[in-house]
Amino acid sequence: MSPGRRPERDLDLTRLGSALLAGAAWMLFGAATHAHVSSLVHWRTILVAILSLTALRIVPVALSLAGSGLRRPTVLFVGWFGPRGLPSVVFALIASEELARHPGARTSSPRSQRRSCSASSPTD
Repeated sequence: MSPGRRPERDLDLTRLGSALLAGAAWMLFGAATHAHVSSLVHWRTILVAILSLTALRIVPVALSLAGSGLRRPTVLFVGWFGPRGLPSVVFALIASEELARHPGARTSSPRSQRRSCSASSPTD
């Protein structure tokens, strides 16, 4: 390697080129499958999929937080922005490992957690 060259700069062109090619591949894939998929999928299916990924997700979160003492804006915030699917499991495993690693660590009670969450959320 010559004295004035930086390896990370040499990789910039490679990274940009691979990102461009990946984008082009996905664009070609979408163009190729659009005609086939659009004939199989109805507008109602798309509507249910979009609602499931957005608004319908809030309902089970609200049910699971019922009785927690959290206010409605807090529940809506958690339902909308909370982890989805596999990240929920991963976050639970990380928390479990951290709690097991520090057995003497002081944890807050559910009552103090409710107060801190309620205090940080906007008012109704």
